[in-house]
Amino acid sequence: MQLSKLEKVDLREIWKHEALDFTIWLAQAENIGSLSDTIEVNISIIQTKASIGKFNIDILAEEENTSRKIIIENQLEFTDHDYLDKLIT
Repeated sequence: MQLSKLEKVDLREIWKHEALDFTIWLAQAENIGSLSDTIEVNISIIQTKASIGKFNIDILAEEENTSRKIIIENQLEFTDHDYLDKLIT
């Protein structure tokens, strides 16, 4: 097993555009699989850039075992809670 040091990077250097770059990267099977393993929830992607009512979300998914819907709204920078509050209500 080879270990590496963590290195701090500017996320905008890697993903220039959140929706066009980061969301697409996260939705790839290997990456969503890593997220699934980390949070111990089996995530199955339904759609990226999905519309929910008046809002657009980055990723609509579901928990594989229960079919419960999962909304993934990714942020590369600071966010306000206003958007999340509107999605919930």
